Amino acid sequence: MNKLIISQVESYWVELTSTKKTDNKERFNSTMLALIPEMRKYIAHSLKVQLNKGTIVKGNHEIDEFINDLFIEAYSRFSDFDTFNAFSNWLYIKLDEIIEDTAIEDQFNAVFFKNIDSYTQIEWDSMEEQYTVDGGGDFVMQEDLESSTASERYFYTLNDVFVENKDEELIERLDQVLGKERVHNHINMILHNLSSANRSLFDLAATQKLSLADISEIKKLSGDTVKKTLKEVRDNLIVSFDYRFKMSF
Repeated sequence: MNKLIISQVESYWVELTSTKKTDNKERFNSTMLALIPEMRKYIAHSLKVQLNKGTIVKGNHEIDEFINDLFIEAYSRFSDFDTFNAFSNWLYIKLDEIIEDTAIEDQFNAVFFKNIDSYTQIEWDSMEEQYTVDGGGDFVMQEDLESSTASERYFYTLNDVFVENKDEELIERLDQVLGKERVHNHINMILHNLSSANRSLFDLAATQKLSLADISEIKKLSGDTVKKTLKEVRDNLIVSFDYRFKMSF
């Protein structure tokens, strides 16, 4: 390694250490950006490998999505490292984990929706029971379910699903036939079977009522990618209602 590169590395390390000690996350991330060019190439190559293997869905992910996840992990774990070399090596290890987790989620998602037309009513009901213990997919004590915090949890509605082609008459009919609680439970179950990245986008739009621009900024994704992903999630939800409850949309 030549002296210039060594000097740059030492400079990055000093800056990262300083900003972490002062809890200056913005400056920490700015310094991290200087390390990103080579990592972007590494991510692009890794995604190409996964695409060729068919383990990641084409067009579902952008490099900045992985960079954003890496920054979060790097800031959280930075204090664990004593040298820049150890930190740098860990960054690549973490990138591999993030990409591998994404591939697993994509495969899981694909398998679930590939078989969506073959599930029996018993299988649907069994799946719903797994994810509606507390309305959020988590097992909790009964007293916690009855707490004010539990009552304030977001309740999914058909208005979260039917956005582009909103049919008020259809929404009212489904609410009457299924009941608002079962609608929520079904949506929650389907979201649980999506990748965490896609569910996170949907929740920002549905539960937080954020705009496409805000979601794009938070997730470091293009507006087109956010719009496409939200449409895919909502389309999957609509299809699931159709197959499970035999209602034509």
